[in-house]
Amino acid sequence: MEDGSAIITFDVGGKILKISRMVINQHPESMLARLVSDTWHVDSDQPVFIDRDGDIFAQVLNYLRYRSITLPLTVSKEMFLRDMEYYGIVVEDDGDIREDLDTMLVKFHAQTSAYMDLLERKLIAQDKSSLGVVEERITSLQSDVERNFKKIHIGNSLAVGVAGHEMYNIKALHDKLQNRRS
Repeated sequence: MEDGSAIITFDVGGKILKISRMVINQHPESMLARLVSDTWHVDSDQPVFIDRDGDIFAQVLNYLRYRSITLPLTVSKEMFLRDMEYYGIVVEDDGDIREDLDTMLVKFHAQTSAYMDLLERKLIAQDKSSLGVVEERITSLQSDVERNFKKIHIGNSLAVGVAGHEMYNIKALHDKLQNRRS
């Protein structure tokens, strides 16, 4: 008979993690609930082995405990959602899964930098036929930076620095474009 206060131990990718059976039982249709049921988990002294990433699994367990999660930089939202699907856990509100500030800043900077490099190459190549399109994209990128900046915690000095740096780069690129047109 299953004891709701029992502790279940998982060995996921070599990482040992524990959670109460009561939390697992809140998701009876999940693969995890089936794995720890009396039918499948015969030796309760042995951890349940799962051949997956233990760091992602730790976040899955946190989601089960708290019904929301802020993912660390090492776990992408896509990877987390993929594993949630693998474990048969339904995410009712995607808004309950957030990436931490560092993750948002890294992604934001990488996307902005790649786009800025592309625009810079177009300007260097003096592709005058596409300068109007480039200007539209610069304006669009500026709006994206401003919108994403509002999503990031404004009081955080790192966020202010990164967003300010990106805005400066966009303005400089826009000025170069205006100089080429003159």
